[in-house]
Amino acid sequence: MSKDKLKIQIIGLSWYYKEDFENIKKIFTDGEKIGKSYEDWLLNAENTYNQLISIGVNVEKVYINSEYFLHWCEQNKFEINSQARQRFVNEIAFKKYLENQQFEALYPIFIKYNLKGSLKQIGTGVLVDISGRVFLLTAAHVINQNKFGDIFIPTNEGLKQLPGEFAFLDLYENKKGSEIIYDVGYFKLDVNFSEKYLSTESKIRIEDLAFIKDSTQAAFYTIAGYPSSKSKVKSRLTTSEAYFYGGCSVSKEVYSEHGFDPHLHIIVKFRRELSVTTEGVKTFPPFFRGLSGGGIFIWPNDFQGQLFPPIRRLVGIFHRYYKNDKLLIGTNIQILIKCIAKNNPDLNIKL
Repeated sequence: MSKDKLKIQIIGLSWYYKEDFENIKKIFTDGEKIGKSYEDWLLNAENTYNQLISIGVNVEKVYINSEYFLHWCEQNKFEINSQARQRFVNEIAFKKYLENQQFEALYPIFIKYNLKGSLKQIGTGVLVDISGRVFLLTAAHVINQNKFGDIFIPTNEGLKQLPGEFAFLDLYENKKGSEIIYDVGYFKLDVNFSEKYLSTESKIRIEDLAFIKDSTQAAFYTIAGYPSSKSKVKSRLTTSEAYFYGGCSVSKEVYSEHGFDPHLHIIVKFRRELSVTTEGVKTFPPFFRGLSGGGIFIWPNDFQGQLFPPIRRLVGIFHRYYKNDKLLIGTNIQILIKCIAKNNPDLNIKL
């Protein structure tokens, strides 16, 4: 398996909602040129999209909501014309490109067992660049598996064993004597390993992380990682497929009921039976085994007229699933970054 990446330019292509199409035609100065009917426009738009894809252009469909677009033009003092339209779709497309780069920082984690010599996926990790040093953030119980064998991740030259040091937080005692579950940790990767085997585009910069004080204040989150059921290992060749699970925030009462703290943890309500694809088609995603150590990404409040948020940011590390309550649980990324800062004072990390 390879994680090699190419630098690809991205362009936005205007896309419209059927129920909003007539409004779109009315607000634009060149509205009549868009298409006589929604069906006519859609046929031409799909042809354009497919042609661009066929010649290798990275294209993003960007929805334009008439009401939001009017607000956006007013806010930015733009005339409501084709130039503003293209500027808007390119802006959103670039945000989605940046988001995809964040998701490229997700890596499946494998172990080669000492006794059996077999390879198996055991979790997911997120690569973060902090002051020029690369850390693979994951769950503590994933790191703890290294007592049974060597840990590997995919690189631009296939699977490579992780070099460097590691640390993790498992269970801590608070002042009242009850346990606080953190279950997060990191590998501090060797500099030569990072430069030789990892793409510069496959890391999240510390400046791009989202730091929140209360996880109940956000409405939605996405948990992203590599479910082990989609991982195939044959000899030294492996394939994995990333999945994304969106869910809503929960109340402080839910945190209290399960012994978690919204200032330290993130709990997401996820109903697997209600899952849909990005196209709105009903689906049934794979189970969560293998996602431990994956990223929790926070949704912005403003979708800018899109079906899905244009950019989500890493805010936590996922580590457990409460099946009966349909809860996905992780630890706030600040906890782990503070741990890294304490253990690596030379990096001069400022939060």
